Amino acid sequence: MNLLADFRNYQYTLPVVQGLVVDMEVRKTSIKIPSNRYNEMMKAMNKSNEHVLAGGACFNERADSHLVCVQNDDGNYQTQAISIHNQPRKVTGASFFVFSGALKSSSGYLAKSS
Repeated sequence: MNLLADFRNYQYTLPVVQGLVVDMEVRKTSIKIPSNRYNEMMKAMNKSNEHVLAGGACFNERADSHLVCVQNDDGNYQTQAISIHNQPRKVTGASFFVFSGALKSSSGYLAKSS
């Protein structure tokens, strides 16, 4: 997230396209963009850094669990999945996505999820 940070104000902002949701399932991540939000999506993409594309997502009602960011006692942040008690996770929702140009094609990976 350092690439998105405003170090003068210690904050970052992400463009949010209404209706965009992130679904994470076993070995598959989908970003679903409503077809009537094309202009909003293009506006967000055109404002992005040439090396990083990031955006906020809406709450995913289809998901049975969601990723949340938790600050520990040391002041560091970590990601945890919250879900319905005693229920297996099938679809996990996320509140943002980041595509980074740091992932080189020579690495052999098609994509990276973290």
